[in-house]
Amino acid sequence: MSTRKRVAFGPLFVLMVTFIVVTFTTPASAASVGSGATVGGSIYFTDAYNRIGGSTFIGGAINDVHPWGAGCNQDFSGGRYGGSAIMQPGCRGIAHPVVGKTWQHFIERFGGGAVSWYGYPQNDSHRWGNAWVQDFNGGNYGWNIMIYGDAVGRTHNIRGDIWRYYRTVGGMSSSLGAPTSDEYNWNGVSRQDFIGGSLVWNGTTTQPLTSTTPRNQRAANWAVAEKNSPDPTWSDQSGSPWSGQCEFFVEVAFGTSGQFPSAIAHYWWQRNAGRIHTDTNPPVGALVFYDGGGGYGHVGVSLGSGQVVSTQGFLGQRLPVWQHGVTALQATNPYLGWAYAPDNWPGR
Repeated sequence: MSTRKRVAFGPLFVLMVTFIVVTFTTPASAASVGSGATVGGSIYFTDAYNRIGGSTFIGGAINDVHPWGAGCNQDFSGGRYGGSAIMQPGCRGIAHPVVGKTWQHFIERFGGGAVSWYGYPQNDSHRWGNAWVQDFNGGNYGWNIMIYGDAVGRTHNIRGDIWRYYRTVGGMSSSLGAPTSDEYNWNGVSRQDFIGGSLVWNGTTTQPLTSTTPRNQRAANWAVAEKNSPDPTWSDQSGSPWSGQCEFFVEVAFGTSGQFPSAIAHYWWQRNAGRIHTDTNPPVGALVFYDGGGGYGHVGVSLGSGQVVSTQGFLGQRLPVWQHGVTALQATNPYLGWAYAPDNWPGR
Protein backbone atom coordinates (compact mmCIF):
# COMPACT_ATOMS: atom_id res chain seq x y z
CA MET A 1 0.00 0.00 0.00
CA SER A 2 2.70 2.49 0.95
CA THR A 3 4.68 1.62 -2.19
CA ARG A 4 1.72 2.45 -4.45
CA LYS A 5 1.25 5.81 -2.66
CA ARG A 6 4.85 6.79 -3.20
CA VAL A 7 4.60 5.90 -6.88
CA ALA A 8 1.29 7.73 -7.32
CA PHE A 9 2.17 11.00 -5.47
CA GLY A 10 5.93 11.19 -6.05
CA PRO A 11 5.76 12.96 -9.49
CA LEU A 12 3.12 15.41 -8.23
CA PHE A 13 5.33 16.27 -5.24
CA VAL A 14 8.31 16.84 -7.55
CA LEU A 15 6.23 19.09 -9.78
CA MET A 16 5.04 21.10 -6.77
CA VAL A 17 8.59 21.57 -5.50
CA THR A 18 9.73 22.57 -8.97
CA PHE A 19 6.91 25.09 -9.24
CA ILE A 20 7.69 26.59 -5.85
CA VAL A 21 11.40 26.93 -6.62
CA VAL A 22 10.70 28.64 -9.94
CA THR A 23 8.17 30.96 -8.34
CA PHE A 24 10.54 32.22 -5.63
CA THR A 25 13.78 32.48 -7.62
CA THR A 26 12.65 34.39 -10.68
CA PRO A 27 14.45 37.78 -10.44
CA ALA A 28 12.65 41.07 -10.70
CA SER A 29 13.33 43.15 -13.79
CA ALA A 30 16.36 45.44 -13.45
CA ALA A 31 16.02 49.23 -13.46
CA SER A 32 16.91 51.00 -16.70
CA VAL A 33 17.58 54.62 -17.57
CA GLY A 34 14.34 56.56 -17.06
CA SER A 35 12.33 53.58 -15.82
CA GLY A 36 9.54 54.70 -13.52
CA ALA A 37 9.39 58.24 -14.92
CA THR A 38 6.10 59.93 -15.71
CA VAL A 39 4.53 59.19 -19.08
CA GLY A 40 6.79 60.66 -21.74
CA GLY A 41 9.34 61.67 -19.10
CA SER A 42 11.90 58.92 -19.60
CA ILE A 43 13.30 60.69 -22.67
CA TYR A 44 14.63 63.49 -20.46
CA PHE A 45 16.57 61.00 -18.34
CA THR A 46 17.88 59.26 -21.45
CA ASP A 47 19.00 62.61 -22.91
CA ALA A 48 20.85 63.50 -19.66
CA TYR A 49 22.41 60.04 -19.56
CA ASN A 50 23.71 60.42 -23.11
CA ARG A 51 24.97 63.98 -22.51
CA ILE A 52 27.19 62.84 -19.63
CA GLY A 53 28.61 59.93 -21.64
CA GLY A 54 26.39 56.99 -20.67
CA SER A 55 27.64 53.90 -18.89
CA THR A 56 31.30 54.77 -19.47
CA PHE A 57 30.94 57.70 -17.08
CA ILE A 58 28.08 56.94 -14.67
CA GLY A 59 27.47 53.20 -15.05
CA GLY A 60 23.93 51.89 -14.77
CA ALA A 61 20.70 52.77 -12.95
CA ILE A 62 20.33 51.21 -9.50
CA ASN A 63 16.69 52.19 -8.96
CA ASP A 64 13.69 53.59 -10.80
CA VAL A 65 12.99 57.28 -11.13
CA HIS A 66 11.39 58.34 -7.84
CA PRO A 67 10.09 61.54 -6.23
CA TRP A 68 12.55 63.39 -3.98
CA GLY A 69 11.52 66.71 -2.54
CA ALA A 70 10.35 69.06 -5.28
CA GLY A 71 11.52 66.84 -8.14
CA CYS A 72 12.41 63.38 -9.33
CA ASN A 73 15.68 61.52 -9.06
CA GLN A 74 17.36 58.36 -10.38
CA ASP A 75 20.58 57.00 -8.87
CA PHE A 76 23.48 55.46 -10.80
CA SER A 77 26.58 53.50 -9.86
CA GLY A 78 29.74 52.58 -11.73
CA GLY A 79 31.62 54.19 -14.57
CA ARG A 80 34.34 56.79 -14.27
CA TYR A 81 32.45 58.94 -11.75
CA GLY A 82 31.23 56.19 -9.42
CA GLY A 83 28.10 57.34 -7.54
CA SER A 84 25.99 59.80 -9.54
CA ALA A 85 22.37 60.80 -10.14
CA ILE A 86 20.12 62.29 -12.77
CA MET A 87 17.80 64.90 -11.25
CA GLN A 88 14.69 66.45 -12.77
CA PRO A 89 13.29 69.65 -11.19
CA GLY A 90 9.55 69.44 -10.68
CA CYS A 91 9.43 65.94 -12.22
CA ARG A 92 8.98 67.48 -15.65
CA GLY A 93 11.10 68.82 -18.48
CA ILE A 94 14.87 68.65 -18.78
CA ALA A 95 16.89 66.58 -16.30
CA HIS A 96 20.51 67.11 -15.33
CA PRO A 97 23.28 64.70 -14.28
CA VAL A 98 25.02 65.40 -10.95
CA VAL A 99 28.21 63.38 -10.84
CA GLY A 100 31.41 62.52 -9.05
CA LYS A 101 32.63 64.79 -6.26
CA THR A 102 29.75 67.22 -6.78
CA TRP A 103 27.23 64.43 -6.12
CA GLN A 104 29.34 63.26 -3.18
CA HIS A 105 29.31 66.75 -1.68
CA PHE A 106 25.60 67.11 -2.42
CA ILE A 107 24.63 64.15 -0.24
CA GLU A 108 27.39 63.97 2.40
CA ARG A 109 26.25 66.95 4.49
CA PHE A 110 22.47 66.39 4.55
CA GLY A 111 21.89 62.88 3.16
CA GLY A 112 18.25 62.37 2.24
CA GLY A 113 17.47 65.98 3.15
CA ALA A 114 19.93 67.47 0.65
CA VAL A 115 17.31 68.70 -1.82
CA SER A 116 15.59 70.63 0.97
CA TRP A 117 18.74 72.74 1.30
CA TYR A 118 20.39 72.83 -2.12
CA GLY A 119 17.34 72.28 -4.33
CA TYR A 120 17.70 70.87 -7.85
CA PRO A 121 20.31 71.46 -10.57
CA GLN A 122 19.51 74.21 -13.03
CA ASN A 123 22.08 73.18 -15.63
CA ASP A 124 24.68 70.54 -16.41
CA SER A 125 28.16 70.81 -14.92
CA HIS A 126 30.21 73.24 -17.02
CA ARG A 127 33.56 75.01 -17.01
CA TRP A 128 34.11 78.40 -15.34
CA GLY A 129 37.75 79.35 -15.35
CA ASN A 130 39.80 76.56 -13.80
CA ALA A 131 36.82 74.78 -12.29
CA TRP A 132 33.75 72.64 -12.95
CA VAL A 133 30.60 74.36 -11.66
CA GLN A 134 26.89 73.57 -11.40
CA ASP A 135 24.03 75.81 -10.28
CA PHE A 136 21.22 74.72 -7.95
CA ASN A 137 17.97 76.35 -6.81
CA GLY A 138 14.70 75.56 -5.04
CA GLY A 139 15.96 74.74 -1.54
CA ASN A 140 16.43 76.69 1.68
CA TYR A 141 19.72 78.12 0.36
CA GLY A 142 18.05 79.72 -2.66
CA TRP A 143 20.28 80.00 -5.71
CA ASN A 144 23.64 78.40 -4.93
CA ILE A 145 26.55 76.90 -6.80
CA MET A 146 28.80 73.86 -6.48
CA ILE A 147 32.42 74.47 -7.56
CA TYR A 148 35.09 71.83 -8.09
CA GLY A 149 38.36 73.75 -8.42
CA ASP A 150 41.05 71.97 -10.43
CA ALA A 151 43.71 73.10 -7.95
CA VAL A 152 41.58 72.19 -4.92
CA GLY A 153 40.46 68.67 -5.85
CA ARG A 154 37.21 68.90 -3.87
CA THR A 155 33.75 70.37 -4.44
CA HIS A 156 32.53 73.21 -2.21
CA ASN A 157 29.23 75.07 -2.13
CA ILE A 158 28.80 78.86 -2.22
CA ARG A 159 25.46 80.35 -1.22
CA GLY A 160 23.62 83.36 0.12
CA ASP A 161 25.27 86.76 0.45
CA ILE A 162 28.76 85.33 0.02
CA TRP A 163 27.68 83.90 -3.36
CA ARG A 164 26.22 87.27 -4.39
CA TYR A 165 29.47 89.06 -3.48
CA TYR A 166 31.63 86.40 -5.13
CA ARG A 167 29.63 86.68 -8.33
CA THR A 168 29.82 90.50 -8.46
CA VAL A 169 33.64 90.54 -8.17
CA GLY A 170 34.05 88.02 -10.98
CA GLY A 171 33.90 84.65 -9.24
CA MET A 172 36.40 82.21 -10.72
CA SER A 173 37.87 85.05 -12.79
CA SER A 174 38.63 87.09 -9.67
CA SER A 175 41.68 86.96 -7.42
CA LEU A 176 39.68 84.79 -5.00
CA GLY A 177 39.65 81.82 -7.36
CA ALA A 178 38.04 78.54 -6.30
CA PRO A 179 36.65 77.92 -2.79
CA THR A 180 38.73 75.80 -0.43
CA SER A 181 35.97 75.42 2.18
CA ASP A 182 32.23 75.64 2.61
CA GLU A 183 30.75 78.51 4.62
CA TYR A 184 31.31 78.04 8.37
CA ASN A 185 30.91 79.92 11.65
CA TRP A 186 34.00 81.83 12.71
CA ASN A 187 34.31 84.36 15.55
CA GLY A 188 30.62 85.22 15.42
CA VAL A 189 30.40 85.66 11.62
CA SER A 190 30.03 83.38 8.60
CA ARG A 191 33.27 82.78 6.76
CA GLN A 192 34.32 81.06 3.55
CA ASP A 193 37.87 80.58 2.30
CA PHE A 194 39.19 80.64 -1.25
CA ILE A 195 42.55 80.04 -2.89
CA GLY A 196 43.13 83.79 -2.97
CA GLY A 197 41.67 84.86 0.38
CA SER A 198 38.58 84.71 2.58
CA LEU A 199 35.15 86.34 2.70
CA VAL A 200 33.14 87.03 5.86
CA TRP A 201 29.43 87.80 6.20
CA ASN A 202 28.37 89.57 9.40
CA GLY A 203 24.63 89.14 8.83
CA THR A 204 24.39 92.37 6.83
CA THR A 205 27.29 92.64 4.41
CA THR A 206 30.03 90.46 2.93
CA GLN A 207 33.61 91.71 2.80
CA PRO A 208 37.11 90.30 2.34
CA LEU A 209 39.07 89.21 5.39
CA THR A 210 42.39 90.99 5.07
CA SER A 211 44.45 90.02 8.12
CA THR A 212 44.94 87.35 10.76
CA THR A 213 43.27 87.64 14.16
CA PRO A 214 45.22 88.53 17.32
CA ARG A 215 44.38 85.06 18.72
CA ASN A 216 45.96 83.29 15.74
CA GLN A 217 48.99 85.57 15.72
CA ARG A 218 49.62 84.92 19.41
CA ALA A 219 49.42 81.15 18.81
CA ALA A 220 52.00 81.40 16.03
CA ASN A 221 54.22 83.61 18.18
CA TRP A 222 54.10 81.10 21.05
CA ALA A 223 54.99 78.23 18.70
CA VAL A 224 58.04 80.12 17.43
CA ALA A 225 59.07 80.98 20.98
CA GLU A 226 58.84 77.30 21.96
CA LYS A 227 60.99 76.33 18.96
CA ASN A 228 63.58 78.93 20.03
CA SER A 229 63.45 78.13 23.76
CA PRO A 230 66.59 77.00 25.65
CA ASP A 231 65.31 73.40 25.48
CA PRO A 232 62.90 72.95 22.53
CA THR A 233 62.66 69.23 23.28
CA TRP A 234 60.86 69.77 26.60
CA SER A 235 57.27 70.70 27.47
CA ASP A 236 56.98 72.59 30.74
CA GLN A 237 53.21 72.16 30.48
CA SER A 238 53.30 68.34 30.59
CA GLY A 239 56.66 67.90 32.31
CA SER A 240 57.82 65.56 29.53
CA PRO A 241 59.36 65.70 26.04
CA TRP A 242 57.33 67.25 23.25
CA SER A 243 57.80 64.20 21.01
CA GLY A 244 54.50 62.39 20.40
CA GLN A 245 52.44 65.34 21.71
CA CYS A 246 51.61 67.26 18.54
CA GLU A 247 47.90 67.69 19.33
CA PHE A 248 48.74 68.83 22.85
CA PHE A 249 51.27 71.29 21.35
CA VAL A 250 48.70 73.07 19.15
CA GLU A 251 46.13 73.10 21.94
CA VAL A 252 48.59 74.74 24.34
CA ALA A 253 49.35 77.29 21.59
CA PHE A 254 45.70 78.35 21.91
CA GLY A 255 45.60 78.30 25.71
CA THR A 256 43.80 75.01 26.20
CA SER A 257 44.34 71.24 26.51
CA GLY A 258 42.45 67.94 26.57
CA GLN A 259 40.27 68.83 23.57
CA PHE A 260 41.05 65.90 21.24
CA PRO A 261 42.72 62.53 21.87
CA SER A 262 44.84 62.75 18.71
CA ALA A 263 45.61 64.89 15.69
CA ILE A 264 43.65 62.58 13.38
CA ALA A 265 40.58 62.74 15.64
CA HIS A 266 40.81 66.54 15.52
CA TYR A 267 41.19 66.44 11.73
CA TRP A 268 38.02 64.37 11.29
CA TRP A 269 36.08 66.72 13.57
CA GLN A 270 37.18 69.66 11.41
CA ARG A 271 36.47 67.82 8.17
CA ASN A 272 33.00 66.67 9.24
CA ALA A 273 32.22 70.29 10.13
CA GLY A 274 33.24 71.41 6.62
CA ARG A 275 36.20 73.43 7.92
CA ILE A 276 39.13 71.71 6.18
CA HIS A 277 40.92 73.56 3.36
CA THR A 278 43.01 71.57 0.92
CA ASP A 279 45.16 74.32 -0.58
CA THR A 280 48.77 74.55 0.59
CA ASN A 281 48.69 78.18 1.77
CA PRO A 282 47.50 78.08 5.39
CA PRO A 283 47.40 81.54 6.99
CA VAL A 284 49.13 82.55 10.20
CA GLY A 285 47.86 80.57 13.20
CA ALA A 286 45.99 77.96 11.18
CA LEU A 287 46.27 74.30 12.23
CA VAL A 288 47.99 72.17 9.58
CA PHE A 289 47.03 68.47 9.48
CA TYR A 290 48.90 65.42 8.23
CA ASP A 291 48.26 61.69 7.98
CA GLY A 292 50.67 59.07 9.33
CA GLY A 293 52.00 59.30 12.86
CA GLY A 294 51.36 55.63 13.52
CA GLY A 295 47.63 56.13 12.93
CA TYR A 296 47.41 59.16 15.22
CA GLY A 297 48.08 61.76 12.52
CA HIS A 298 50.12 64.91 12.97
CA VAL A 299 49.35 68.61 13.35
CA GLY A 300 51.27 71.88 13.62
CA VAL A 301 50.77 75.66 13.76
CA SER A 302 51.14 77.68 10.54
CA LEU A 303 53.44 80.70 10.45
CA GLY A 304 52.11 81.71 7.03
CA SER A 305 54.32 81.90 3.91
CA GLY A 306 54.30 78.11 3.64
CA GLN A 307 55.96 77.44 7.01
CA VAL A 308 54.78 75.33 9.98
CA VAL A 309 56.02 74.74 13.54
CA SER A 310 55.30 71.33 15.07
CA THR A 311 56.69 68.61 17.27
CA GLN A 312 58.54 65.63 15.84
CA GLY A 313 58.99 61.99 16.82
CA PHE A 314 56.95 59.59 18.95
CA LEU A 315 56.32 59.13 22.66
CA GLY A 316 59.52 57.89 24.27
CA GLN A 317 61.71 60.02 22.03
CA ARG A 318 63.11 63.47 22.84
CA LEU A 319 63.34 65.51 19.65
CA PRO A 320 63.06 69.30 19.41
CA VAL A 321 60.12 71.34 18.17
CA TRP A 322 61.01 72.38 14.64
CA GLN A 323 60.01 74.47 11.65
CA HIS A 324 59.27 72.92 8.24
CA GLY A 325 57.46 73.54 4.97
CA VAL A 326 53.75 72.80 4.61
CA THR A 327 54.37 69.85 2.28
CA ALA A 328 57.86 68.90 3.49
CA LEU A 329 56.61 65.79 5.35
CA GLN A 330 55.06 63.96 2.39
CA ALA A 331 57.34 60.90 2.66
CA THR A 332 56.09 60.01 6.17
CA ASN A 333 53.15 62.34 6.85
CA PRO A 334 51.03 63.13 3.75
CA TYR A 335 49.42 66.56 3.87
CA LEU A 336 45.66 66.54 4.60
CA GLY A 337 44.81 70.24 4.76
CA TRP A 338 44.40 73.06 7.24
CA ALA A 339 41.69 74.58 9.43
CA TYR A 340 41.25 77.34 11.97
CA ALA A 341 41.27 76.38 15.63
CA PRO A 342 37.78 75.79 17.09
CA ASP A 343 36.04 79.01 18.08
CA ASN A 344 35.75 77.95 21.72
CA TRP A 345 39.52 77.67 22.20
CA PRO A 346 40.34 80.70 24.35
CA GLY A 347 43.72 81.73 22.92
CA ARG A 348 46.72 82.97 24.85
